[in-house]
Amino acid sequence: MDRVPGQQYPRRPRAFHKLHALDMVLPDLNFPTRTRLEETMQNHIFSQTKLIDRYHSNQKQPAR
Repeated sequence: MDRVPGQQYPRRPRAFHKLHALDMVLPDLNFPTRTRLEETMQNHIFSQTKLIDRYHSNQKQPAR
């Protein structure tokens, strides 16, 4: 199916994930905030990638 410019297509629910490979095992941070976790990982990341996960939602879409 060819996409038509300007036509709206339904969006599938997605989840975004960041994956990091570290050169050390992190200490127990006891439920850190995102900022604290990123600060602790800083200078120890040697590889990273982003993953977008598409999934089916059981919720009904609103009528248009």
